[in-house]
Amino acid sequence: MFWLIIFLISIISLEVASYFIYRSNKDIKEILKEMLKRSQKGDIRTFTPRYIEHPFLAFSLNPEFKNSFGEKIHNKYGFRSNDDFSNIKEKDLIYCAGASSTYCNFIEKNEDTWPHILEGELHQELNHDDIRVINGGCGAWTSYQSLIRFSAWVDVMKPKLVIIYHGKNDFSPILNAKPSVSEIYPDYGNVMRSLRFDSVARYLPRLAKYTYTGKVLYGRYINSKYSNVLWHVYNLNKLLTRETALKNTQRIGSREKDIIFSRFKSFASLCSYRAIPILFVAQKVISDIFEPYIKELNERIATLEDRANGCFVYDFAKDVVDKKNLLSDHIHFSENGTKIFSKLLKNYIVRNITPFKEGKEKVHVSK
Repeated sequence: MFWLIIFLISIISLEVASYFIYRSNKDIKEILKEMLKRSQKGDIRTFTPRYIEHPFLAFSLNPEFKNSFGEKIHNKYGFRSNDDFSNIKEKDLIYCAGASSTYCNFIEKNEDTWPHILEGELHQELNHDDIRVINGGCGAWTSYQSLIRFSAWVDVMKPKLVIIYHGKNDFSPILNAKPSVSEIYPDYGNVMRSLRFDSVARYLPRLAKYTYTGKVLYGRYINSKYSNVLWHVYNLNKLLTRETALKNTQRIGSREKDIIFSRFKSFASLCSYRAIPILFVAQKVISDIFEPYIKELNERIATLEDRANGCFVYDFAKDVVDKKNLLSDHIHFSENGTKIFSKLLKNYIVRNITPFKEGKEKVHVSK
């Protein structure tokens, strides 16, 4: 009887503590509410706050995701956009491909992302309100995934300019794969997997419905798994240590570098065939692990420049001195950084790339 009383007191105490944790933690409460709501509809397996499963891309952006202001910031096609491209045929489009630095992780509102700011900068500079900048970025994507998306959308959108801001994530699968993997396949098929939350989504669902302890445990577990997509895509059980990452760089050989570079050449070829100007922007990364590889990749991308045939390379990485004002961490733009980047990008475009070079009269919509 004594131990039964102790057990009951412990359970009640745990429930009381969990109640206050649950009430005070907005993330857990909101995630749990959505998970439980969806579980009743039978589609709990496909739910994730920011990302969703995708048959070809491993994962994409969840159209149902809301930012901390309660706003939906993704459209039905999985782009970071406030609309479903209802009027893009009437616009002169600029397509931006990239990962989290293009998507703009840690920037809550779409209007504060650099593609959106760039659009406003070009409107003002060129006195041309029909320019539309499309944010095609998705956090944690490699250029391979961006290439797949772009190849599907290029002839639908018919952009007047394509901007590529990629680099660091192309090396991530090589570094994140388990040390026991000796060879990285060209398509990352042996180290990356599609985003699937079957096991995660079914963890403690019944207990979470009826107890605050279950709610807190479930909410914390779901939150950690869903917010860090890399854990799931690379099948990681814990964060990669610096020591392991450095060891894994030994797998980056000339073959791997050639494969990564080939994707940038494929972007250039896709655009060249369609006479679409393309602008490669050298990525800025502050990381002693990644920097040597990004520097070499940027140098190789620079060899693609062929202005006569519409291929441009902007060495943004060398153009910026104030790193502290630009980035919030080793790679992601701060809110001030998106403004700096947008202005520099706008200046480069209007000075160098026709049809935007001389203003509105040079821009024509294809009918």
